[in-house]
Amino acid sequence: MTNFFTNKWIPIVEYSNEESYLNEVQKQVDIISDKFIAFFFFLGVCLAPIYDTWLLTWVTMGCSCMLYLIVRLVLEEGLLSRVLIAVVYTIFMLQFIGQLHGMAEMHFFYFTNAALLIIYQDWRIQVVYSLLAIGHHTFLAILQWHYGTDLGQYFIGYGEVTTFRLFFHFGIATLMSFICGCWAFLIQKMYITITSAKKKQN
Repeated sequence: MTNFFTNKWIPIVEYSNEESYLNEVQKQVDIISDKFIAFFFFLGVCLAPIYDTWLLTWVTMGCSCMLYLIVRLVLEEGLLSRVLIAVVYTIFMLQFIGQLHGMAEMHFFYFTNAALLIIYQDWRIQVVYSLLAIGHHTFLAILQWHYGTDLGQYFIGYGEVTTFRLFFHFGIATLMSFICGCWAFLIQKMYITITSAKKKQN
């Protein structure tokens, strides 16, 4: 049976548990993440001169690339490595928002990255992804409200950061991650069911 996302062969075997299946999927789809991480790196460099955010760019991209290299070169396939991949996607997304001073359009990267994570068929990394993004925005909002420092350019730079606006953001983001998590879970179950059926036929 072939993987829908990579058109590569997934062995038709009786997986001992869901984790072993997810690890096999990760082997196939990591190559897709490789390409997007390279694209994000290039995009970050292109965005840095716009508002002279070179320090932010190199610090965040340095952390992202270091984590991703650890996943690809040191860790084996597993939940930990998939969680770290979700962390990398989150850092890049927040970096782009900060680079363009909270521009509204840059928040769409939240949705694109959440959709990209579906390929791993693991709903748990959607939880990590959404919690990190929401935690980041909450932390900066609290600092801004408590100390009066204008930090909106790093997360919401197109109007006053109000509680309503913030929670409206969180609601939409959570809904998107929930939908992507459901799709990841359904695709996983579908592939396991089909694989088990083909194995029994053989």
